Amino acid sequence: MHSEEGVADHGRHRSLKCPISFPEHVLHAPREAYELLREDQGEVAYDPTTQSWHVMSPLLARKVLTDKRFLARGMKHKTHLVPEARRADVHYVESFLSQWLVFSDPPVQQHVRTALAAAMDSSFMAEVTRQAAEQAEATVGSAAVDLITDMALPVARAATRTLLGATLSQLEIIEGVSDAVMAYLAVPGADAGKAACAADHIRLLEALVDDQLLHGGDRIAAALRALHQQKVLDLTGVSATYTQLFTGALEPLKTALVSCLAHIGDQGWSPADVEKLEPVDWADFIETQIRDDPPFHFAPRRTTTTIELGDRTIAEGARVVVNLLKANEDCRPNRHLSFGHGRHYCLGARLARAVLQSCLPVLARKAVSDDVDVLGVSKAKAVGMTVYEVNEI
Repeated sequence: MHSEEGVADHGRHRSLKCPISFPEHVLHAPREAYELLREDQGEVAYDPTTQSWHVMSPLLARKVLTDKRFLARGMKHKTHLVPEARRADVHYVESFLSQWLVFSDPPVQQHVRTALAAAMDSSFMAEVTRQAAEQAEATVGSAAVDLITDMALPVARAATRTLLGATLSQLEIIEGVSDAVMAYLAVPGADAGKAACAADHIRLLEALVDDQLLHGGDRIAAALRALHQQKVLDLTGVSATYTQLFTGALEPLKTALVSCLAHIGDQGWSPADVEKLEPVDWADFIETQIRDDPPFHFAPRRTTTTIELGDRTIAEGARVVVNLLKANEDCRPNRHLSFGHGRHYCLGARLARAVLQSCLPVLARKAVSDDVDVLGVSKAKAVGMTVYEVNEI
């Protein structure tokens, strides 16, 4: 067996192959950086620069995602790196993040999942899909030319707004929290400036939740109101759940739509190519694209005890990254890990598929027929997620 310390030499050996650091390499070319790590060490590899283990096989990834010895929040507090006067913001943001479904653990996590799953029944998901489809149809009749701002984003926002039962102004506040928190998460350790920005946005959202959202009559508000009354969630927990639902709906939907449309443009599809596809063909195409271009690249975990994984021994308290980007390479399209696995499997996976299958054919017809620059987007530098941006002219 190889210990964590024994793997550190492999990490240094690997870095000699690359003229830039591993984190910088991940920022510029994540798939290539992870492949170098896998070539050096195998399916379970340690990177000393980020002090993280990367799990890159689908079999072991599923094992980690279902093993309760791996806690959901993968990053330790690093408040010793932050000036004492600013540590309160870091603790506040970390407490907020600990109540995201994706970062939380039983029993609270299970209570919240059960309540939200009941709220998101078939009729509710059909209404969300209908609203998104109406927005897609409206896009067809517009002068939209920007693949992201004019096409993918309005559809994703329509679905998210209906899902959360939020007005446009409320959605803007939730989006501000999501952006600030994602900026904080993108930085290893604890960035005091980004924590302060995120904390300000979270406080604004908590006020909105307390004043308006908890009193709404939609499905999600009712479910969260019941959890709040039962003292399963406090005000921060309700705000965290709203933000998690927003982030888990808007960004993946937008990214998946852009990814699919950009691929259609790259492959030079014609209007005839779009029209000949049956619903089952669209479903297969979408699954393949989500597998190959997942919106989120990894799921962080932390060990609660010393664990044997593959041929590695991972110490208690170690950060373990389930590398979805690499694990997906060895998955069949309908068995990918882009929506997670086990107790943290995405609650909205079925809804996301329904929205994509309803809206993508509509947007694709416009993209291949009108003056839409489907090749005018590229991937921005981002850690742990796929982010598309419009190319500068």
